[in-house]
Amino acid sequence: MNSASVHEFYQGYLDKVKNGTVVENLIESGDKLSDLVLTISEEQSMHAYDQGKWTIKELVQHMNDCERVFAYRALTFARNDHHDLPGFDENTYAA
Repeated sequence: MNSASVHEFYQGYLDKVKNGTVVENLIESGDKLSDLVLTISEEQSMHAYDQGKWTIKELVQHMNDCERVFAYRALTFARNDHHDLPGFDENTYAA
């Protein structure tokens, strides 16, 4: 993937960012997710809308995995580390 296509891939996510600081947005979204997850029972967390699709629990775990992966990537950028960053297979991680 070249840098232009990487930019295009993430642009949809960037367009969803509200006004305010990064920290304010992270706190708000974290609070909303926490409030939502606390309303879901263990039984509900095992629901998937179709065969072979992720459960709610797997989706939340995917979000956790992505947060860790992207935090590491942000650290490497901040430290001007020029090593190639490994990808990750979200389906393998979810399982």
